Formats: sequence, structure tokens, C-alpha cells
Amino acid sequence: MLNLRMDRRTSDVTIERTENPDELSITARVCPAVEHIRKLSTPLAPNYEWITSVVHETICEDTPWRAEFSNWDPQTGACIQHFVRKEAAK
Repeated sequence: MLNLRMDRRTSDVTIERTENPDELSITARVCPAVEHIRKLSTPLAPNYEWITSVVHETICEDTPWRAEFSNWDPQTGACIQHFVRKEAAK
């Protein structure tokens, strides 16, 4: 069983809200899950980036939010996860 916990004080992840209440960005300079997988010397699934993107899209399904996943680095899991209110994106 995978048991991951992220400590906001020591993680390399930043959550940013601008003055625009219709946007939220999460920047991971090192993904805690990828870091854990690498420490176990387990290969990362070749479609890990796609799976992560689909998970975010699925979480947003039937909500007023849309997920965008970009700047993926397969070595560190670094990425930008951007959530935008669908109505505001039009």
C-alpha cells in the first residue's frame, strides 16, 4: 500500500491564488509521488503524465472547474497544474 504524506513546510510544491477567484495554480518542482517511486527504484509508468492529467480532468468533471496540466518533467515529476473556472475561461 502506498502511503504518501506531503508536509507543506518541507515540500517543493507551491499553491498560488491570484486576486482572480476563478484561478488556482499548483506548481510542483518535485512531485512527491514521483520522488517516492524513484526512491523505491521502481520505473515510472510510461503514461504517468497522461494518467495524472486524466485524474485532474475527472476530479473536475461535473464541477464548474477545468484542469490544465503542463510543463511535465518525467525525471522529477515537476509540473504546473492550473485550475480555471469554466465560465471565466470563455
